[in-house]
Amino acid sequence: MPRGRKNMITDQKKVEQIKIAFDDREAASAIPGLLRLDPRVEAVQLTLEAGGYDVGGGVLVERKTARDFLAGMVDCRLSSDITRLSDAAGLAILLVEGDLFGSAEFEGSLGQEVRRSFISWMMLIRQVRLVQTADENQTAAWLVTLARHLQCGVKPPPLQAESNMSHRPTQMRFLRSIHKIGEGRARKLLSRFGSAIEAMNASEEDLVDVIGRKAARAMRQSLDAQVIRAAG
Repeated sequence: MPRGRKNMITDQKKVEQIKIAFDDREAASAIPGLLRLDPRVEAVQLTLEAGGYDVGGGVLVERKTARDFLAGMVDCRLSSDITRLSDAAGLAILLVEGDLFGSAEFEGSLGQEVRRSFISWMMLIRQVRLVQTADENQTAAWLVTLARHLQCGVKPPPLQAESNMSHRPTQMRFLRSIHKIGEGRARKLLSRFGSAIEAMNASEEDLVDVIGRKAARAMRQSLDAQVIRAAG
């Protein structure tokens, strides 16, 4: 057998194989096809109890566009979807394609504060992680990464200089909307915690090291108050 042919077969055997199950509802979307473009992925259609994707390890992932997310808030479907996802999963993740705060389509019924309060309830009370993506391609890439880490082991994260900062403007807007957080403090929080969500989940003591005691207390009180209002 030619040397090149032997090496190619050997390399193929080293490829990590991962399995991602997608719900019947997602069959018509572009995601299953995008997943199958990756030679490591076996994408199989199933009827899932909750969520759109099962990436292994008890982790269920739901996918929505930003518009679907906001429309679900208006007609009250989203809270039921989130509760069902949270109850069924060992770990629940919501992937949202698009900007939840940039669209003015639902501004009359869903102000910025209402959106933040719902997301805060979702993350802190229902324990559903939120990841925003730009489009279906990024959603598929996230699903592959999650499945690979769960099924093949988590590798050390890349250096900060290599990290994807494509959503930094959205993250900055999210943080600046919090009481006492301006441009400078938002930049410091992103630098320290890596994302707006991680900064929002940080304790007051962890925040003190970054933005000082007064701002940390005000930020934590503002976020906690949103959770109480959303839960009520």
